[in-house]
Amino acid sequence: MGITGATDHVLEDGTVRGRLVAAIRGCAQAISLGLGDERL
Repeated sequence: MGITGATDHVLEDGTVRGRLVAAIRGCAQAISLGLGDERL
């Protein structure tokens, strides 16, 4: 499946699963922005 398969599932439901994915991505971006400089 891969990334495209996962995104297709999110677009199909568009409900709780989509919100969870969006929240996880938001947290991951915040962490990467906050800790990216320290890791590099």
